[in-house]
Amino acid sequence: MMLQVKFACLLFTFVRAIDEQYTEPCINDNEEALITSMRQTMLALNEQMQVLETNLKKKSTNGIRPVYCPSGWKHYSGHCYYFNGDNMSWTSAKTVCNNKGGHLVKIDDSSESLWIIEVMKGSGLKSTWIGANDISREDSWAWESDRSKLTFTNWNKNQPDNGYGAEDCAHIYMYIAQDISVKGFKYRN
Repeated sequence: MMLQVKFACLLFTFVRAIDEQYTEPCINDNEEALITSMRQTMLALNEQMQVLETNLKKKSTNGIRPVYCPSGWKHYSGHCYYFNGDNMSWTSAKTVCNNKGGHLVKIDDSSESLWIIEVMKGSGLKSTWIGANDISREDSWAWESDRSKLTFTNWNKNQPDNGYGAEDCAHIYMYIAQDISVKGFKYRN
């Protein structure tokens, strides 16, 4: 008998709840407005996300990938640059770059050259090694990274001059390119 009473009470409560659902609104007008506002915000965010995804897909199909440089490196035009103020020879600088997974800089155009010079000035550097050299063949200047010929140079007047017959590497000194000996020269910034 006790079980039947519980069942009857439960059934009554269930039927009453269904009946009230159709006669009394579950949410008030303020809650309804909030839900409507949240739905609109969600739709707007969804549209913005689709625009961002489309832009990202366009960039990835154009061969442009986002570049994240390690701490202490500087980013420019899809590449990471590491400026080192330590005194070292061209060969040592090349080794440091290789050990960091890079190479001495290959300067492709005047914009990149100007950016490098601005960073040097901002960092107090007066000189830095670059990847251009004619070690393989005298007067045939190429970039160390890929052996391509130089298409852009910012040589100082009368440079490169192969002074003393042994200047096979390039550096930027006082913000302009010059050739200099690979051996023995160490910067004093």
